[in-house]
Amino acid sequence: MRDKSTYQKTPEGYEKPDWTAPLDIDERLAQMPDDRTTKGMILQSLVDKARETSGQTPGRGRYVAFKNYPLRELIELMPQVARLTFPGETERQAIRKLGNRTYYDIKKSKVGKVLFSLAGNDLGAILKLTSKIYSTVSQVDTKLVELASNHALFELRNVWSYPHSYHVGLFEAVMEDYSAKNGQVFYKQHSLSEVDLRLVWE
Repeated sequence: MRDKSTYQKTPEGYEKPDWTAPLDIDERLAQMPDDRTTKGMILQSLVDKARETSGQTPGRGRYVAFKNYPLRELIELMPQVARLTFPGETERQAIRKLGNRTYYDIKKSKVGKVLFSLAGNDLGAILKLTSKIYSTVSQVDTKLVELASNHALFELRNVWSYPHSYHVGLFEAVMEDYSAKNGQVFYKQHSLSEVDLRLVWE
């Protein structure tokens, strides 16, 4: 994952992630619907990271992989794990790095191995499978609306889990894993839970 983001021109209408901005946890918790859920495998991967790095076990400690848990729990857990796992980073930067690591956790899971095997080593193929991968672990609505040889555009809706950092980190990891040169993610925020992510690479 690259920390410098000066090698790509910002597309019109999009923003570069601001890793120094304050985290908007209270605003998200106040606005998000109570019925949103996430899978235990995502929560467990965060708990495991915190335990490995700090020896502390936040949250419930143990989550069942494909059981649904309140999304509110994920929104509250991410900043805790971020502070424990990357204590020298800003909260947004740390959550970005959690997203990066979560991508590899999903890829190593049983379901992930099946889905990723369908794409082989083709970046375009895995991007086309992104909506399917998201649907296995979350209620985030993900739509690939544009795909070319050096860029892609995704619409993410019902995404409350810090799209400006966590989901940026996820997509950065995809490009890194598939050897996309100078990959970068820009975003356009329509609301707290609606963003467009533009992936650009060379």
